[in-house]
Amino acid sequence: MDINNRGKCVTGENLRFYQLHPQVVVLIGTATEEKENFMPAAWASPLSFKPPLFGVAISPKRYTYNAILASEEFTVNYCT
Repeated sequence: MDINNRGKCVTGENLRFYQLHPQVVVLIGTATEEKENFMPAAWASPLSFKPPLFGVAISPKRYTYNAILASEEFTVNYCT
């Protein structure tokens, strides 16, 4: 998409990209010896059924990122 087309109506194949959002925001839960933590994440998605894989994009600047590295586990919580 050309940067000069910002603000204009997007049609055709490029439109499919924009239909990905908004998505459901999930809560990523982590726990370390120091504290428990929850972080909202919009960039999260199932990746595979076999094996079961779930992906989430978390900045290395976030506490949650380091907590996941330390504990090697996290929860994905869908709020209804």
